[in-house]
Amino acid sequence: MWNNAFNLNILFWFNQYSQYSVRLNHAISYVEHIYAFKGLAVMSLLWYLWFKNSVAFSQQRRHLVAGIMGCILALFITTFINYITPFQPTPIANEFVPFQMPAGLNIDKTANAGHGWLNSFPSHHATMFYALATGIFLASRKLGCFAFIYITIFIIFPRFYLGLHYPIDVLAGALIGIVTTVMISKRSIRAVYEKTLLLALEKRPAAFQTVLFITTFEIAVVFYDVISMVKGLTKIF
Repeated sequence: MWNNAFNLNILFWFNQYSQYSVRLNHAISYVEHIYAFKGLAVMSLLWYLWFKNSVAFSQQRRHLVAGIMGCILALFITTFINYITPFQPTPIANEFVPFQMPAGLNIDKTANAGHGWLNSFPSHHATMFYALATGIFLASRKLGCFAFIYITIFIIFPRFYLGLHYPIDVLAGALIGIVTTVMISKRSIRAVYEKTLLLALEKRPAAFQTVLFITTFEIAVVFYDVISMVKGLTKIF
């Protein structure tokens, strides 16, 4: 799947500039590894819109909830595709791809932020954060456009530049995330779950928003804690 002109031409075009500036490479690597530049920034937009309108379940909040639910559902879809499609190593771990390690960096090819080198197709990051950006866009066109641009520059591009994904991985993940959130945002589908959520928010507002905060926190850190806990439990048992 990775071995096509579209993937390799774009990958190598960007990769040719990876030897020019050690400082730039370190800056890009730093942004890729710090959650404050990734999930925290996106969640700040989401929570800003959530509290901007005090109405319990305003139209904005409906779209934000749809974005969160779309993010989680899209993540399951992407993970399922990960496991049913042929394994595709990331560019930096693919011995058949002459990917140049960015100058000045020493990237561990056997570990990816503690998650292990999963099938690179589709991109989990693109799936999750573009799904959230779609929910934000439906709630606020202005902030939604900003979210899409920010995610592309500070979340997706660093992973692509550092050889953690091919272009097709990102495009597939983005498509899954956007389509899933758009579908969940449809009035006919929202009617299935909104009544239950509205009742929970009205009766237990503190508990509802606490659960919502924990959920958004885990999304912000790409479920790192959950994955680490599952890995720890599998080793124990």
